Amino acid sequence: MRGLRTSVDQIRLADPNLADKFSAVHRELETLTLTFPLNKDVDGNNDLKGMDPYGHSVMQKQKLLDDREELITQIQALLGFDTLKPPSFDTLLSAAAHGPVIIINHCVWRSDILILLRNSPPL
Repeated sequence: MRGLRTSVDQIRLADPNLADKFSAVHRELETLTLTFPLNKDVDGNNDLKGMDPYGHSVMQKQKLLDDREELITQIQALLGFDTLKPPSFDTLLSAAAHGPVIIINHCVWRSDILILLRNSPPL
């Protein structure tokens, strides 16, 4: 499965600035996901008075996701990076020919695990 992902180091060779921005957005998303929502913006300013912490966190996350999509579009425009999209189900299923493919989605509220086997429906 690791072979299906594009390394940020490969992107860095083609465009260091774009790779830095992409890494920064991912760090911010990770920080936002792992911390309790506070009533502060990304820079720590307290300028969103009156908005509930969860609502503000959702707005921050959506902005970061939009930024990430824009960066992915820019990266895909670079020569050789048009395959930066998630692998298709058929690709994952073919990878299962060599052993099970296990996809884990973990967060504070729930975790999901999808197991793909070669000759059976997903579990």
